[in-house]
Amino acid sequence: MALMQSYAEMATQYIEGVIGELLVSAPVKWTIARTPNENFNHYFKALMMPTMSFGGNSFLTGQWINLPGRATSLDSMVMSRPAQADQTLVENVDYFTDLNSKPARFQLSWNQDIYDEMALFSSITVNFTGGIADSPETVPMDIQMGIIEIVKNMMYSGGSMTMDIDSPMVQSIIRNHQRVSFGSRW
Repeated sequence: MALMQSYAEMATQYIEGVIGELLVSAPVKWTIARTPNENFNHYFKALMMPTMSFGGNSFLTGQWINLPGRATSLDSMVMSRPAQADQTLVENVDYFTDLNSKPARFQLSWNQDIYDEMALFSSITVNFTGGIADSPETVPMDIQMGIIEIVKNMMYSGGSMTMDIDSPMVQSIIRNHQRVSFGSRW
């Protein structure tokens, strides 16, 4: 029984990795970090460069940054700067979210009060809750069938060094749930 459960966990992790999403909602900590070579003011100017907002009313904001998965809530955002205390950003003041888009995204504001900190940050940590389903029972049935198919392939590989995890059935399931980014699937 423990072997089948470990196979199921492996299959779940495999599918999550291929589709680029967690299957069950869980807290996610995502960090956007600069390397030492990137700690120059000009490097991230594209991230903070002002553009005209949709309304066209001269309100300046930065570009949208896609989260690395589906999000149901953006819980916090913390900016770290070298040799200074971390700063927790305030939603709808320092950043704006769009959780209804696919993928969910956020936008740093062009707020003069924190512009210097944003120009010199070493990392931004985004804490959000994301996943396809709220509980294991509500994972879409086709994904559950794909996990069962992978476990079956692993159990009945007969000790072979080569096993076909990606059967055509599993590939078709994964294709239906993969995120699309810039015209291609992840």
